[in-house]
Amino acid sequence: MRNIDTVVFDLDQTLLDKYQSSVQFAAYQYEQYSLDMFIPDRNEFIVNFSELNHMIIPKEEVYRKLAELFKLDRGTYIMSCLRI
Repeated sequence: MRNIDTVVFDLDQTLLDKYQSSVQFAAYQYEQYSLDMFIPDRNEFIVNFSELNHMIIPKEEVYRKLAELFKLDRGTYIMSCLRI
């Protein structure tokens, strides 16, 4: 068994800017899954995703709330993800 030498906690987000990472990930998702077909305003999606993702809630809840906000049904979202 390996001994752990060091553990680093980034409580003040000096090593990783969680908000900026969230913004970049939201932009990636918007492009990767062609969400412009369902959500015309890219910035609105990014802002809402980032705000919800910053909350301490399960990721499933983040996506459920986004689907409600943008009035996406489950089938639309799944088809977009699968690129059908």
